[in-house]
Amino acid sequence: MKLYGYWRSSSAWRVRIALALKALPHETKPVHLLRGEQRTEEYRELNPLSQVPVLELEEDGKLFRLTQSMAIIEYLEERFPERPLLPAAPADRARAPTRRDRQLRDSTVAKLVAAAGARAIELRRRRLP
Repeated sequence: MKLYGYWRSSSAWRVRIALALKALPHETKPVHLLRGEQRTEEYRELNPLSQVPVLELEEDGKLFRLTQSMAIIEYLEERFPERPLLPAAPADRARAPTRRDRQLRDSTVAKLVAAAGARAIELRRRRLP
């Protein structure tokens, strides 16, 4: 199992946490977003949308890739039910999406802040001789 991601990506961060909580062994493959590594032909073969994370796995002798953090986490939860990420009790599980929605909202804000920071860095580079 290989996880392609960037250390500052909140989406990749969520998947890393799920893998750690489930104690699933995996290889980490860094993709440096600020250097544009996600836009290389090699990476676009992994994910045509040029986004992180990408989880690459082999199942029943077939290699496949998952590309959205929530889809990856749901797959991990169903494929590896040991060490569940969600509570067993229905009432507790019903409250879990509220926390997840808040985390998603917060990660969206984090993405906007990161994008603004990346843009500021790019503008600074252009001004330097």
